[in-house]
Order: sequence, then structure tokens, then C-alpha cells
Amino acid sequence: MGPKTEKPAPLPDLGEKPKPGQAPPPAPVTPVSAPERPLHALPYAPSLDLAAMDRSTDPCAEFYQFSCGGWMKNNPIPPDQARWSVYGKLANENQQFLWGILEEAAKGGAGRTPVQQKIGDFFSACMDEAAVEKLGIAPLQRELEKIAALRTVEEISSLLPALHLSTSGKGLMLGFGSDQDFGDAAQVIAFVDAGGLGLPDRDYYLKEDAKSKEIRERYLQHVREILEMSGYTVLEAHHGAEALELSNRHAGPIHLLVTDVVMPQMSGRELAQRLSTLRPDLKVLYMSGYTDDAIVRHGVLASGIAFLSKPFTPDALALKVRELLDGVGAGASVAPGGPRSR
Repeated sequence: MGPKTEKPAPLPDLGEKPKPGQAPPPAPVTPVSAPERPLHALPYAPSLDLAAMDRSTDPCAEFYQFSCGGWMKNNPIPPDQARWSVYGKLANENQQFLWGILEEAAKGGAGRTPVQQKIGDFFSACMDEAAVEKLGIAPLQRELEKIAALRTVEEISSLLPALHLSTSGKGLMLGFGSDQDFGDAAQVIAFVDAGGLGLPDRDYYLKEDAKSKEIRERYLQHVREILEMSGYTVLEAHHGAEALELSNRHAGPIHLLVTDVVMPQMSGRELAQRLSTLRPDLKVLYMSGYTDDAIVRHGVLASGIAFLSKPFTPDALALKVRELLDGVGAGASVAPGGPRSR
């Protein structure tokens, strides 16, 4: 015989109204973040879960609360979620169940199938953070050497497809795939998407309305945090004069100036020249979203001058900074001058 279950309480008469003075339903439970663990079986939930109902509610007045009130009380929105539902809970539990499958496959043993061995070994290698930190960039070194060996723009066309294949099409420089033709839905055609944008499109960089300015300000904060997470100390200035004042106050070394080319009052070129007089070892990275002609007039696109064209991704910025600081060390200071200008 199977396990006994208690007989569920009878459903209320739908015509019955709540009695006067009836106690309100209990207050919602405060979400508590419990540590997630791998599951080895999916939790069972009956097709008709009477505990998910709130039978103290009049279904004629609040049918959703009557049907789902118990579930909502017992499943408050987790602190790390913007919303929660039976579907979200199921998806989360499914992830934990897959986690359990991976952990079992990673335990090893002669009983594993070839597929389980590959999956388990891959999962185990990914979760070994100490080994990952010890290896550093060594697994990427071969690809980085291929990139460093590029000498002309034309050579990119032979390397890029191989990088797309090896990175499962992560959108290096451009995105490539297939989709329905917007002009003829009966056809599936090749699509090439613009790459290199940190924000959704060029208008985010050029529009001057209040919302666009706020987005750019928050994006700059994001870029600063990217550099800080890469191990750099970032000294932020909003224009050239402030950058000079910041440099005078800063007692330690400043290894790199990251500046826009075109800025009001003082150009990036002038700022770099004045700072270089005070700090002869200072390296400079220029960036701009203006056309090449405008940049040439400021004397930036000359040989030996580091330049990053806008828009760029945080990864591209971090890579360019690392290239310039190679040999300086991870504790280098980076002083961005004039980040609010294009």
C-alpha cells in the first residue's frame, strides 16, 4: 500500500460569504535567501495543489487570490528575482536538477558512459577555480598570438571566421546568422549584425536629451567599474582643467591617461601635452566618436599614438589598456579625462 494522505478539507460553498469579523489572511512571509544546492530529483507538486489556494477569500470577489493566494504566501519573491511564478520556480529547480546531473557525472568512476565522462570532466574543470586562476591566460595564448600577428586589415578576414567558430559565434566584431527575410517571410536569409557597440545603437552616443545623457553617464560608471574590476585604480575627471587639478593633488604615479580627443575648453591633445610635462612617463590612450578628418586635425591619428574609436565595448577598452600598460603591473592608475565629451 502507498503512503496514506489526509483527506483534504472540503472546498467552501461558492455562494457563502465571509463571516463578519473573520480574520484576514496571514501577512506575507519576508523573503529569505536560502543557499541553492544541486537536486537529484525534481520536487513533486500535485496537479491540483489545495495548499496553493487561499480558501479564506471569497472567490466571487477575488478569484485569483482564492486560487493562488496560498502559493503566493508560501513562495515570496526571492531577493535576487524581479518576479516569481510557478514557471520561474520550475525553471530554477530544473537548473538545480541539471546541476545535480553534472555533479554526479563529475564524480568519475568506471561506470560512466563516454558522454557522461566528457560532460563530467568539462564541468569539473570549469568549477576548479584554483586551477583556472593558476592557468591565467595560458589557454587563450595561442589565439592572442594569432591576433598579435595581424599586420593589415585584410588579414582580419581570414582570422575572424575561425574565431567565430571557436567561440560559438559570440559576436566578435560582428554577428552572423540566419533569419526570415523581412521582405519575404517565405525565405530564410543570412543576417550580419553590427558588433562593437556597448550601447544598443549609435544614437545612444550622440543624442543630447536628458535621458540619453543619463544613460551615457551610467555607462561611463560601468566602464570605470570594468577597469576597477580589472585591477586598476581609476581617477575620474570631467574635463581637462579638473584632470590637471586631480593630477596635482594625486601623490602617487599615474601610468595612463584615457581621454577624449574633442573636448570643450581644452582638447585631449592639449591635456596630454600638459600632463606629460608634469609626468614624463605618462602613457596616453585617445578615444573619439568623431570622423577621421576631425581626429586628424587634432593630430591624433599619427604613427605611434594609441587611439580607440567609439563606440567600443568594455572588453575592447580593457584589452587596449592592458596593451599599453603591459609591463607596468595590475595596480596601475588610470586617469580618464573628459569622459562626458564625445
